[in-house]
Amino acid sequence: MMLPARLAVIRSAAAAALVLAVAGISARPAAAAEPVSPRGYGAGLLVGVDRTMPLRQKRALAAGVLAGAKPLAPGIRFLDIPRDRVPAVAQRISEQHGVRYAEPDYLTHEAAAPNDASFGLQWPLENTGQTVNGVAGIPRDDEDAVPAWDVTTGDPSTVVGIVDSGVDYLHPDLASNIWSNPGGVGGCPAGTHGYNAISGSCDPMDDDTKYGGHGTHIAGIIGAVGNNGIGVTGVNWRTTILPVKFLNAAGSGSTSQLIAALEWLIAAKHAGVNVRVINDSHSQPASQALADEIDRLGANDILFVTPAGNWGDNNDDPAVRRYPCGYGNANLICVAASTQKDTLPDWSNYGANTVDLAAPGANVYSTLRGGTYGYIKGTSMSSAEVSGAAALILASTDLSTPALKAAILDNVDPVASLSDKVRTGGRLDICQAMPACHTEPLGKTSVGANGEALAANRTRVNEYSLGEAGTVKELRVYLRPTSSTTGEQLIRGVIYGDASGAPGPLLGASSQLVFHATDRPGWYDLTLPEPVSLQPGRYWIGLHAGSTSKIARVRWDSVPGSRASNIRDFGSGPSDPFGTASSIDDREMSLYALYTSQVAN
Repeated sequence: MMLPARLAVIRSAAAAALVLAVAGISARPAAAAEPVSPRGYGAGLLVGVDRTMPLRQKRALAAGVLAGAKPLAPGIRFLDIPRDRVPAVAQRISEQHGVRYAEPDYLTHEAAAPNDASFGLQWPLENTGQTVNGVAGIPRDDEDAVPAWDVTTGDPSTVVGIVDSGVDYLHPDLASNIWSNPGGVGGCPAGTHGYNAISGSCDPMDDDTKYGGHGTHIAGIIGAVGNNGIGVTGVNWRTTILPVKFLNAAGSGSTSQLIAALEWLIAAKHAGVNVRVINDSHSQPASQALADEIDRLGANDILFVTPAGNWGDNNDDPAVRRYPCGYGNANLICVAASTQKDTLPDWSNYGANTVDLAAPGANVYSTLRGGTYGYIKGTSMSSAEVSGAAALILASTDLSTPALKAAILDNVDPVASLSDKVRTGGRLDICQAMPACHTEPLGKTSVGANGEALAANRTRVNEYSLGEAGTVKELRVYLRPTSSTTGEQLIRGVIYGDASGAPGPLLGASSQLVFHATDRPGWYDLTLPEPVSLQPGRYWIGLHAGSTSKIARVRWDSVPGSRASNIRDFGSGPSDPFGTASSIDDREMSLYALYTSQVAN
């Protein structure tokens, strides 16, 4: 893709140095109009050439201004020149016919800061409201990984490339999920575990000393071994992690090294390695060479996931826009961070038109170098959550890259605080993005305008029609405490079939929920011990309230003849069949069943 309003040459007025989009709040990046210090780029120049030009013209360029340039990727050449000559040579080369652009080889520096390491729970995978690293969460403000694991826990045939500081491939919580070269892939011998684009060697060991192993932390989020009794669990319990190192021990690298890393992964794919997702953890000024390379990934059916950045900026603003996030490639997903309370942290970049979605990025606990663990915060953690989700989805169903991207972005969990901050208005929801886990509601999903306290030992059900075969695993109800009572009330969800327009046989009842007078208002899950399979037809779903009275309140709107009620001792369980209704009214409760379609996706 060609960048909008992109000049053929990046002059000294280009933006500041490449910066890893990881933990911590960094200094604000320079606006695009500010001059760049030579420290912002290294020796060398990236030159894009028109691959359709006549052979004679190509030879003239190669013998002239591009003499000595090395092929880096199709249509991209690297010219090794002193750093102080970069602006002048870029200007001269850009004026040549057949040259699409000439730009500095930008440098990259980490800007992450892990929190104090301690053993903690992984709230992104399941947020129960637990306190993690001193911060309390809100239940369900997570990426919904646990129900997705009922479908799959991953597949080693799905390969995720990680371009970063390398990975500690000997870490006991990663080793069995690390790719091993069968011999010859990328010019590397059997038993090696990736590539080092800095040294040109076949050893991608993470030597990051500044933060204890940034690339290793990313790898753990994506694919730490699950259910092995130690450490942490990745989004994928089983997958294949392929590390390619382009950042050195101090966290520095360059665009040319990144492109070399991506080219190595493309070559690995051509050699038969099923690379489907690449996780990137940096941001930088605009580079046409890198934009072109990401397009090449797309042409090879590879999804590229990248962070929004950590400056608290609106990425829609061209003056502070960071890349690759701002490119908009068809195979690119850009990710902001979310917190344990589904808010956008003040350090996360955002953009209603340029940032796709949010994912957990604060207080993320994962693997570090040397077999250790710790916390890091940042949008690169968020991008790793999305990369892990993409691999898990592919383990459950084979999707093209466009379909995979659409599955993730079309099925976010809408969050009010993100409605004008990211393009989708929501946070990653792995289960909803996975076709075999994706659920649809049957019932009333909005919060009603009216309230009613639940009287003791009463069953209340509303009528709905299901248009397709589905499997129900849980019901969800909106509850709030009454203001004048104390104590607790037991509640279970119920599903009845239809008997000539009235509630009929009992099809399922949930485990009981204990609702306390001190609980907060919100949606509560009523999980069924066994899934209930439903065919298209009419059903009645509702609640059976316990023997205490008026602790919980339901919300409702008026819909004529929508609800049937009867009296039934809670200790005896819901009646089967429903029996004669003691009352019929117009109160459609804020309650619904979640079902997974039984029709193949």
